[in-house]
Amino acid sequence: MSNDPNVPFEATTIYHNATTFYFGSNFNLNGEPRIDVARALIRVLEDLTGWKCTSRWPWSPHHGAQTFGSTREIMALTDLTDLRAADNVILLPLNGTARGCHVELGAALAWDKPTYLWRPFGHEGTSFDSLCVGFPAEWKAAVGDALRKLGVAP
Repeated sequence: MSNDPNVPFEATTIYHNATTFYFGSNFNLNGEPRIDVARALIRVLEDLTGWKCTSRWPWSPHHGAQTFGSTREIMALTDLTDLRAADNVILLPLNGTARGCHVELGAALAWDKPTYLWRPFGHEGTSFDSLCVGFPAEWKAAVGDALRKLGVAP
């Protein structure tokens, strides 16, 4: 990627010097806990990119329990710490507005992280979506295949 402001930014640039990514998605799908989906998508993306995922939330006991008081603070601090440690951010909101992805998107943009965002089920996004790096076609295909195998595709 060029630092020259006269050279247009390639929307699907893949940052080859990266080694890690933070993964943000839904814990629940249609009101049901589906952490298995997040774990499966992380494996797919690690295999595809060669990057290591920094996200701990899919394995955290705090994210799977009641969320109140200090537990919410622990969740927020863990997620933001993991996002800050990553070279890239990959966001896959799978239903509705994916509230958590809004926070993660804002943090990623604030910390100038290359952020890959794809809404596989076509939900309305926000104007900030345009600030993200284009989601590569081969990633879309692999994620789509994984979602179909998990019975999550629309």
